Amino acid sequence: MIIDLATVYRNKQIESIHYGIAVLVKGEKIIQSWGNADFKCFTRSIIKPIQAKVSLSFISENIPDKYIAIACASHNNTPEQLKTLLDLSQEYEIEEDSLKLGLLKGSNLSSGYLKSKFAHNCAGKHTLMRISENSLMEEYSYINESHPLQKSILSEIKRLSEIKNDQEIITGIDGCGLPTFHLSLQAMAQIFSKTAEEKEYQKIYKAMNEYPLLIGGPNQIDSLIMQARPNNFMAKGGAEGLMVVLNLINQECLIIKIIDGSSRAKNIITKGFLEHLGWLNPGEILLDENIFNSQELVVGNISFNVR
Repeated sequence: MIIDLATVYRNKQIESIHYGIAVLVKGEKIIQSWGNADFKCFTRSIIKPIQAKVSLSFISENIPDKYIAIACASHNNTPEQLKTLLDLSQEYEIEEDSLKLGLLKGSNLSSGYLKSKFAHNCAGKHTLMRISENSLMEEYSYINESHPLQKSILSEIKRLSEIKNDQEIITGIDGCGLPTFHLSLQAMAQIFSKTAEEKEYQKIYKAMNEYPLLIGGPNQIDSLIMQARPNNFMAKGGAEGLMVVLNLINQECLIIKIIDGSSRAKNIITKGFLEHLGWLNPGEILLDENIFNSQELVVGNISFNVR
């Protein structure tokens, strides 16, 4: 079962509907679900804090918080994000060509720079993985599922979701080339809810909250949530309409999946749920629900529908 999460109106008439599912979990218990919590999809970029935690476990030295934050990011090439990426790669002597990333179409570091792999929104995660690979002295690529790093990430996901080691988790290839994991929304929420108590993850979530604008960017909902309530939440968006918000105070986790995979309504839907749950006050995050045409005229709006 899926539900109507948001409706797009034009001249007060329905034009489109964004259907989806949301589930609220604490530990292993579902507190509330809107739609089918057993619905499965791929984890995409919401899993980056898990990947970062495992990567850090292979590195003996302390990594500064700003570098941990950019490893959890799906960045959109702000000057601060790009400088952090370049500083990270230079400090740990990671060559751009060693990153198993393609170039995003039209990507560039900034005005005056040539196209670069560092412009890819997963470059931070890949750079941290290369640092961990150097510590392992492996001769084959960190991107391969048989690499010790990727095996450890899979084991960590099984540990947190309480899936037995002999049980298979279906994987796919993410947009950046790394493995992505096919899990139920309930399992995803359970994974993150359990991390709230663990010291290694608290360090990662502290870094994300210290540098929220590195995670997404000025207009990205994950960054806006952590800016609004520092150290209250860990928020991370993913492709195909996926969103995780972990409440670090009560250890509840909200997972949202927009079924059509669109990101158009993600900000409005996520904000709506956080206000609905009482995690944020109405108006604490200001978002424009209007839709504009090429003449900058308001021609419609997006409305959150869960009440």
